[in-house]
Amino acid sequence: MELRLRNRRTAAESTCAPSPRLLACALPWAYPPAALDETDPPEPGSPRPRLVFHSPLRRWSPLTRQEGQEAAGFVDTILQVPWLTAGTVALLVFFYLVQLMFGWPFILGLPTDVGLDTELVMEALGARMGWLDGELVRSGDWWRLISATLMHGSVLHVAGNAFVLFFLGRIVENVHGRAGFVTAYVGAGVAGGLLSMWVSGANSLGASGAILGLLGVIAAFGLRYNEGIPKALRDYFRLDIWFFVGFVALMSLLPAVDWAGHLGGFVFGFVLGLAWPAVALEPTPVRGEPLRRIAALACAGLFLAGLGVMGMRIWQTSLWMPASDIRAMTQAVEDGELEKAEGLARVLASQIPEADSLRYLQVRVLFASERYEEALGLLDALTADRPSLLPYKITAAFEAERPDLAIDALRVQERTDAREFKRAGNGDNSLAWALFLARPEDKDAVDEGLRRVRRAVQKKDERAYRNTLAYGLVLGDEARRALKVADELMAGRNRQEQSSDVFIRVMALTDLDRLPEAEAQYRDFAADFPDGPLREEAAERLRAAGVPVQ
Repeated sequence: MELRLRNRRTAAESTCAPSPRLLACALPWAYPPAALDETDPPEPGSPRPRLVFHSPLRRWSPLTRQEGQEAAGFVDTILQVPWLTAGTVALLVFFYLVQLMFGWPFILGLPTDVGLDTELVMEALGARMGWLDGELVRSGDWWRLISATLMHGSVLHVAGNAFVLFFLGRIVENVHGRAGFVTAYVGAGVAGGLLSMWVSGANSLGASGAILGLLGVIAAFGLRYNEGIPKALRDYFRLDIWFFVGFVALMSLLPAVDWAGHLGGFVFGFVLGLAWPAVALEPTPVRGEPLRRIAALACAGLFLAGLGVMGMRIWQTSLWMPASDIRAMTQAVEDGELEKAEGLARVLASQIPEADSLRYLQVRVLFASERYEEALGLLDALTADRPSLLPYKITAAFEAERPDLAIDALRVQERTDAREFKRAGNGDNSLAWALFLARPEDKDAVDEGLRRVRRAVQKKDERAYRNTLAYGLVLGDEARRALKVADELMAGRNRQEQSSDVFIRVMALTDLDRLPEAEAQYRDFAADFPDGPLREEAAERLRAAGVPVQ
């Protein structure tokens, strides 16, 4: 019995014990090679080999040594000193300091919601130094396509652009070469400026379009050289760069950001990146080298020529600083020193003919002197060759209570600058209001005005548009609908806000023969808000209905 049990235990041990060969496959560090020598088995009764646990574990890595070396070498290439990029960053900072020295306002964030004098200084210096003005570029100031990329509006603007330029420019310059960098930066800046002129038409400045061109080159590089980029960095150029592109696209939708300039620069850079070889991966590209040299030299020459014209303009500006005269002029207008303000306005108009808003300020001086016809005559002469001044003429005509002149100017704007006229329905609303004021008895004019203001409300439901609609409904003998719109406009508003709608409501009530209510509301508001054509028309309607009011 005892022997049988001992034999069973020995059999179990021999069955369950793993062989050294099996352990060596699972744990190669546990058995030395001698323990696996089956030709020399251990003698019976000798101790078994002990497991060894002190061998170090190797760190896991998806890269081979060669792949790691390739990635490190490519990173070293990218991190080389980018002399052209650094020089361009220095130019951006230098020209912004020049702007500040000439009186450009020191603004940290976006240059929005600034005072009139600050806006005039920015426009005068921008026009003088070379920001992007589509009309002036079309008339021959081609150099503004270059100079606009060297100017900036605020500290955040120049600092952000300088940082991103160095980050992206270093990659493009070291991967595609200095010729590729010059072609991408200058070409994208020009392409972005041209698209901005065509789409928005607003004055703009900044290096964003040129910088987005560099981003486009890098995005195209990731697609074109997918297999040539070191494996460790492939996803950064092929995938991650597009997250940055999406972020910039969202930033381009912010107010006061020229999205068209961004888009034009990026598209140019992307197309260029698909065609321009990366010298870091192709040291000796064979095809197209003469053409690339010509393109790089042309872009470099264009940049230097624009830089030279901008330097000359800066020198001219240094001989006469417009900022002090502009601030003195606006202060003179506020103080009622109209002769002084008019004299300064004439000097500024002769020195900076590109700055349209200075002409408008000259018109304001004439308005303050109640010389309305002279002001409108000045605008007639100016708007003949400057359609951008038409909004000022329209405003001037309304302020001078000459809606007939406003109608003429609005119709000219609709023909010559349809994009500005149709923007958010403002042109339709303004023309409707002018028709109502100038021709209230003309049924065709009132019907046209109602069609236009309804179209404006459909585009953008603004309170001012609904006010125009209410007035047109009164003139169109739709008093009940006019009263409904006026009630909606006045609901929940304070007394000051209701003053722009109350006299339309009085007219509607009068037409509906609700005379006691109309008289009470007129008398309640007339004492506090005595001016304006609507108040006078409301009084005339009440008197015609037999209600004695003044």
